[in-house]
Amino acid sequence: MTTGNTTLLGLALPVDGELDGTWGDVVNDSITSLVDSAIAGTTTLSADADVTLTTTVLAANQARQAVILWTASNGATTRNITAPAQSKPYIVINAGTGSVVLRGVGPTAGVTIVAAEKCLAAWNGSDFVKIATTVVDGVETISFGTTGLTPATATSGAVTVAGTLAVANGGTGITSFGTGIATFLGTPSSANLATAVTDETGSGALVFATSPTLVTPALGTPSALVGTNITGTAAGLTAGNVTTNANLTGAVTSSGNATLLGSFTSAQLLGALTDETGTGSAVFATSPTLVTPILGTPTSGTLTNATGLPIATGVSGLGTGVATALANTSNATGGFTTIDGTATLSNKRIDPRNVVTASAASVTPDVSVGDIYAFTALAVGLTINAPIGTPTDGDKLIFRILDNGTTRTLTWNATYTAIGVTIPTATLANKTIYVGCIYNANNTRWDVIAAAIQA
Repeated sequence: MTTGNTTLLGLALPVDGELDGTWGDVVNDSITSLVDSAIAGTTTLSADADVTLTTTVLAANQARQAVILWTASNGATTRNITAPAQSKPYIVINAGTGSVVLRGVGPTAGVTIVAAEKCLAAWNGSDFVKIATTVVDGVETISFGTTGLTPATATSGAVTVAGTLAVANGGTGITSFGTGIATFLGTPSSANLATAVTDETGSGALVFATSPTLVTPALGTPSALVGTNITGTAAGLTAGNVTTNANLTGAVTSSGNATLLGSFTSAQLLGALTDETGTGSAVFATSPTLVTPILGTPTSGTLTNATGLPIATGVSGLGTGVATALANTSNATGGFTTIDGTATLSNKRIDPRNVVTASAASVTPDVSVGDIYAFTALAVGLTINAPIGTPTDGDKLIFRILDNGTTRTLTWNATYTAIGVTIPTATLANKTIYVGCIYNANNTRWDVIAAAIQA
């Protein structure tokens, strides 16, 4: 009888009546040595390639070894180590330069062992899983570089961080907040900001540059001040703070320490200016009346209410003949024809709209899309459905049908009504068929008035 082998490790299972005189060799070579490698043996994989571990029974193989040592320089390429999909633990040592995946035959998803990682993996009944590893969440060691932070405990496993994160690395560079800063950051109100700031002036709401409302401010001596919208009277000003300009003349009068500007005309303003252009009344932005202005090239303009624009010389970019057509009455000789207008077209051709298909089992003509429906190599029986597309009385529809050398049946919807012709129900091999229809709005149907087959 032949020596058997165990299922998982492939060790010898001698049976009664065999191995007379060779018992020791079998025990040594196929049991003892193999058990030794299964407990303490190492399979070294140094080639940068995917590997399927050898599984020879009753002899040394890769899959039986206890340790898998990966030493290949695989870099960014992840390599696969495929082991038998059965109960077996492995110690995997990744001494290479890239990641490897230990997976079962099939293959299964397996587990990833990154470079420099050492792990214990075992079969859980459906795949390999990690039992233990030197890497925590994919990180073996941690370094904080020049961030200002330091590990307070260890550089692997659970790490406690100490130190102050530098500003260059996105931190604040400070170890604690001043009084009120944390409160302001949590609730950024004007009152909390006032508490956090130590050199403010005044009280109340935070002020920004555009349109703030100040309550009884002391302005001091501003370097510039525009008083356009200041209200009140000169009597409210402190004597000595308003100075008259000795060079002011004309409609300027003095009353105490205040200066009042009298009314003045556009002509007087024109006389005071030295860099004006044009003459006449002063112009303001809203609804001015300009007299023969030269506008130059404005950056923008809306001509909604403009009149008197000459088409021939006032509009640029028109194609040849467009200006002439615009100048003529619409729907008349030389003018444009409108969609709802009535006009007589001379020397014009209306091209039919062709819908061409090699073959189809059915067709639903759309009169808003095509006037001629053509089949150039009909390979199956064709069903012609009622047209769609909102036809109008007198609309025309033509079918041109040619089979692919074999007679094909033609099935027509009931809307197609023969008027003095016989509607064909089949093609004639290699012969073109024409069927002409006109829409009859009175009876809501398509009257077939022509049907012809190539001779």
